Amino acid sequence: MKKQIQKQNKFVFLYPQKEIFDFMLESAPYLIDKLWWKKRKSYFKPKFDAVKTQQGKEIIQAEAREDRREFFRPIHKEMLNRCITERYRNHGFQIAYALLDNEPLADTIIKYPEDKIIFVGIDAKTHRTERPDGTFTYPNQNYILNQLLPLDRLVIGGFHMWDCVQRLAKTAYERNISVLVDEDLTEFFFSRVGDKHFQTDRYPSYNPRSQEKHVFKMFMNARKGKPWLWQKY
Repeated sequence: MKKQIQKQNKFVFLYPQKEIFDFMLESAPYLIDKLWWKKRKSYFKPKFDAVKTQQGKEIIQAEAREDRREFFRPIHKEMLNRCITERYRNHGFQIAYALLDNEPLADTIIKYPEDKIIFVGIDAKTHRTERPDGTFTYPNQNYILNQLLPLDRLVIGGFHMWDCVQRLAKTAYERNISVLVDEDLTEFFFSRVGDKHFQTDRYPSYNPRSQEKHVFKMFMNARKGKPWLWQKY
Protein backbone atom coordinates (compact mmCIF):
# COMPACT_ATOMS: atom_id res chain seq x y z
CA MET A 1 0.00 0.00 0.00
CA LYS A 2 1.33 3.41 -0.94
CA LYS A 3 2.04 5.52 2.11
CA GLN A 4 -0.02 8.72 2.22
CA ILE A 5 2.14 11.84 2.44
CA GLN A 6 1.04 14.42 5.01
CA LYS A 7 0.40 17.83 3.50
CA GLN A 8 2.69 20.56 4.83
CA ASN A 9 0.18 23.39 5.30
CA LYS A 10 1.39 26.27 7.47
CA PHE A 11 0.07 29.55 8.81
CA VAL A 12 2.66 32.17 9.75
CA PHE A 13 1.94 35.35 11.68
CA LEU A 14 4.52 38.11 11.20
CA TYR A 15 5.73 40.18 14.14
CA PRO A 16 3.22 39.43 16.93
CA GLN A 17 4.91 41.89 19.29
CA LYS A 18 3.37 43.95 22.08
CA GLU A 19 4.05 47.44 20.74
CA ILE A 20 2.38 46.62 17.42
CA PHE A 21 -0.67 45.14 19.13
CA ASP A 22 -0.87 48.21 21.41
CA PHE A 23 -0.92 50.53 18.41
CA MET A 24 -3.59 48.38 16.79
CA LEU A 25 -5.75 48.56 19.90
CA GLU A 26 -5.41 52.35 20.08
CA SER A 27 -6.45 52.77 16.46
CA ALA A 28 -9.50 50.46 16.55
CA PRO A 29 -12.24 51.92 14.36
CA TYR A 30 -15.61 53.42 15.16
CA LEU A 31 -17.65 50.20 15.23
CA ILE A 32 -15.48 48.85 18.05
CA ASP A 33 -15.18 52.24 19.75
CA LYS A 34 -18.96 52.37 20.22
CA LEU A 35 -18.83 49.24 22.35
CA TRP A 36 -16.26 50.77 24.71
CA TRP A 37 -18.15 54.07 24.97
CA LYS A 38 -21.40 52.27 25.77
CA LYS A 39 -19.70 50.52 28.68
CA ARG A 40 -17.59 53.42 29.94
CA LYS A 41 -19.61 56.56 29.13
CA SER A 42 -21.08 56.80 32.64
CA TYR A 43 -17.56 56.98 34.06
CA PHE A 44 -15.76 59.25 31.61
CA LYS A 45 -18.41 61.74 30.48
CA PRO A 46 -19.05 63.29 33.93
CA LYS A 47 -15.31 63.55 34.54
CA PHE A 48 -14.70 65.19 31.19
CA ASP A 49 -17.64 67.59 31.57
CA ALA A 50 -16.46 68.65 35.03
CA VAL A 51 -12.98 69.67 33.84
CA LYS A 52 -12.71 73.28 32.63
CA THR A 53 -9.06 73.59 31.60
CA GLN A 54 -7.49 72.27 28.42
CA GLN A 55 -4.74 70.62 30.42
CA GLY A 56 -7.32 68.85 32.57
CA LYS A 57 -9.20 67.63 29.51
CA GLU A 58 -5.99 66.26 28.01
CA ILE A 59 -5.32 64.31 31.21
CA ILE A 60 -8.80 62.76 31.07
CA GLN A 61 -8.35 61.99 27.35
CA ALA A 62 -5.06 60.22 28.06
CA GLU A 63 -6.74 58.18 30.80
CA ALA A 64 -9.56 57.32 28.39
CA ARG A 65 -7.14 56.15 25.69
CA GLU A 66 -5.42 53.84 28.16
CA ASP A 67 -8.74 52.56 29.48
CA ARG A 68 -10.01 51.97 25.95
CA ARG A 69 -6.90 49.99 24.99
CA GLU A 70 -7.12 47.80 28.09
CA PHE A 71 -10.85 47.30 27.56
CA PHE A 72 -10.21 45.88 24.10
CA ARG A 73 -7.13 43.85 24.95
CA PRO A 74 -8.94 40.67 26.16
CA ILE A 75 -11.51 40.97 23.34
CA HIS A 76 -8.73 41.20 20.78
CA LYS A 77 -6.83 38.30 22.34
CA GLU A 78 -9.84 35.99 22.43
CA MET A 79 -10.98 36.78 18.87
CA LEU A 80 -7.54 36.63 17.25
CA ASN A 81 -6.59 33.31 18.80
CA ARG A 82 -9.99 31.82 18.03
CA CYS A 83 -9.57 32.79 14.36
CA ILE A 84 -6.11 31.20 14.17
CA THR A 85 -7.36 27.99 15.77
CA GLU A 86 -10.66 27.67 13.91
CA ARG A 87 -9.31 28.65 10.49
CA TYR A 88 -5.95 26.90 10.57
CA ARG A 89 -4.95 24.84 13.60
CA ASN A 90 -8.18 22.81 13.48
CA HIS A 91 -7.57 22.08 9.79
CA GLY A 92 -4.11 20.58 10.20
CA PHE A 93 -2.02 23.69 9.62
CA GLN A 94 1.14 24.09 11.63
CA ILE A 95 1.18 27.53 13.25
CA ALA A 96 4.36 29.62 13.23
CA TYR A 97 5.13 33.04 14.68
CA ALA A 98 7.90 35.09 13.05
CA LEU A 99 9.66 37.55 15.35
CA LEU A 100 12.30 40.19 14.92
CA ASP A 101 15.49 38.96 16.58
CA ASN A 102 15.58 39.08 20.39
CA GLU A 103 11.91 40.09 20.63
CA PRO A 104 9.50 38.13 22.86
CA LEU A 105 6.18 36.79 21.67
CA ALA A 106 3.39 39.10 22.87
CA ASP A 107 1.10 37.67 25.53
CA THR A 108 -1.77 38.43 23.15
CA ILE A 109 -0.84 35.16 21.46
CA ILE A 110 -1.83 31.85 23.01
CA LYS A 111 1.02 29.58 21.94
CA TYR A 112 0.36 25.85 21.74
CA PRO A 113 3.24 23.43 22.43
CA GLU A 114 3.35 22.34 18.78
CA ASP A 115 3.50 25.93 17.46
CA LYS A 116 6.79 27.13 16.03
CA ILE A 117 8.75 30.32 16.77
CA ILE A 118 11.14 31.59 14.13
CA PHE A 119 13.41 34.64 14.10
CA VAL A 120 13.79 36.63 10.91
CA GLY A 121 17.46 37.55 10.98
CA ILE A 122 17.41 41.24 11.95
CA ASP A 123 16.46 43.04 15.15
CA ALA A 124 13.82 45.72 15.65
CA LYS A 125 16.30 48.60 15.82
CA THR A 126 17.90 47.63 12.51
CA HIS A 127 14.53 47.15 10.83
CA ARG A 128 13.08 50.46 12.02
CA THR A 129 16.10 52.71 11.53
CA GLU A 130 15.87 54.80 8.38
CA ARG A 131 18.94 54.59 6.16
CA PRO A 132 20.56 57.69 4.58
CA ASP A 133 18.69 57.06 1.32
CA GLY A 134 15.32 57.08 3.10
CA THR A 135 14.76 53.33 2.91
CA PHE A 136 14.62 50.69 5.62
CA THR A 137 16.31 47.33 6.10
CA TYR A 138 14.07 44.28 5.70
CA PRO A 139 14.67 40.65 6.59
CA ASN A 140 15.76 38.30 3.83
CA GLN A 141 12.44 36.78 2.76
CA ASN A 142 14.04 33.54 1.60
CA TYR A 143 15.65 33.17 5.02
CA ILE A 144 12.16 33.30 6.58
CA LEU A 145 10.66 30.90 4.05
CA ASN A 146 13.49 28.40 4.40
CA GLN A 147 12.66 28.08 8.09
CA LEU A 148 9.10 27.12 7.16
CA LEU A 149 9.99 24.39 4.66
CA PRO A 150 8.73 21.92 3.61
CA LEU A 151 5.64 23.74 2.35
CA ASP A 152 2.66 22.68 0.27
CA ARG A 153 0.54 25.67 1.20
CA LEU A 154 1.29 28.85 3.13
CA VAL A 155 -1.17 31.34 4.62
CA ILE A 156 0.23 34.61 6.02
CA GLY A 157 -1.15 37.06 8.58
CA GLY A 158 0.40 39.76 10.73
CA PHE A 159 1.94 43.18 10.12
CA HIS A 160 1.72 44.93 7.85
CA MET A 161 -0.27 43.75 4.87
CA TRP A 162 1.07 46.11 2.21
CA ASP A 163 4.64 45.91 3.51
CA CYS A 164 6.20 42.92 5.30
CA VAL A 165 3.28 40.55 4.70
CA GLN A 166 3.23 41.31 0.99
CA ARG A 167 7.01 40.97 0.68
CA LEU A 168 6.89 37.46 2.11
CA ALA A 169 3.85 36.47 0.06
CA LYS A 170 5.40 37.73 -3.17
CA THR A 171 8.61 35.82 -2.54
CA ALA A 172 6.68 32.64 -1.75
CA TYR A 173 4.67 33.04 -4.94
CA GLU A 174 7.84 33.51 -6.99
CA ARG A 175 9.11 30.24 -5.49
CA ASN A 176 5.97 28.47 -6.72
CA ILE A 177 4.59 28.00 -3.22
CA SER A 178 0.80 28.06 -2.94
CA VAL A 179 0.34 31.20 -0.85
CA LEU A 180 -2.56 33.31 0.42
CA VAL A 181 -2.71 36.34 2.68
CA ASP A 182 -5.48 36.25 5.31
CA GLU A 183 -6.28 39.96 5.30
CA ASP A 184 -8.62 39.54 8.28
CA LEU A 185 -5.60 38.70 10.44
CA THR A 186 -3.50 41.72 9.48
CA GLU A 187 -3.88 45.30 10.71
CA PHE A 188 -7.39 45.22 9.22
CA PHE A 189 -8.52 42.89 12.02
CA PHE A 190 -10.69 45.31 13.96
CA SER A 191 -12.40 46.78 10.92
CA ARG A 192 -13.23 43.24 9.80
CA VAL A 193 -14.54 41.94 13.14
CA GLY A 194 -16.79 44.99 13.32
CA ASP A 195 -18.59 43.71 10.21
CA LYS A 196 -21.80 41.83 11.05
CA HIS A 197 -20.93 39.06 8.58
CA PHE A 198 -17.51 38.32 10.11
CA GLN A 199 -16.96 34.66 11.00
CA THR A 200 -14.03 33.36 13.02
CA ASP A 201 -13.85 30.00 11.26
CA ARG A 202 -13.38 30.96 7.61
CA TYR A 203 -11.58 33.34 5.29
CA PRO A 204 -12.77 35.41 3.61
CA SER A 205 -15.83 36.23 5.69
CA TYR A 206 -15.82 39.92 4.77
CA ASN A 207 -17.55 40.84 1.50
CA PRO A 208 -16.24 44.09 -0.04
CA ARG A 209 -19.17 44.03 -2.47
CA SER A 210 -21.25 45.29 0.44
CA GLN A 211 -19.53 48.65 -0.02
CA GLU A 212 -20.45 51.25 -2.61
CA LYS A 213 -19.44 50.38 -6.17
CA HIS A 214 -16.58 52.86 -6.37
CA VAL A 215 -15.18 51.58 -3.05
CA PHE A 216 -15.34 47.98 -4.26
CA LYS A 217 -13.60 49.01 -7.49
CA MET A 218 -10.73 50.63 -5.56
CA PHE A 219 -10.57 47.56 -3.30
CA MET A 220 -10.12 45.23 -6.27
CA ASN A 221 -7.78 47.56 -8.18
CA ALA A 222 -5.35 47.38 -5.26
CA ARG A 223 -5.30 43.59 -5.64
CA LYS A 224 -4.66 43.39 -9.38
CA GLY A 225 -1.51 41.46 -10.22
CA LYS A 226 -1.26 40.12 -6.66
CA PRO A 227 -2.46 36.50 -6.84
CA TRP A 228 -1.51 35.93 -3.19
CA LEU A 229 -4.51 38.12 -2.27
CA TRP A 230 -8.05 36.72 -2.49
CA GLN A 231 -9.55 37.63 -5.87
CA LYS A 232 -12.91 35.82 -5.95
CA TYR A 233 -15.17 38.35 -4.29
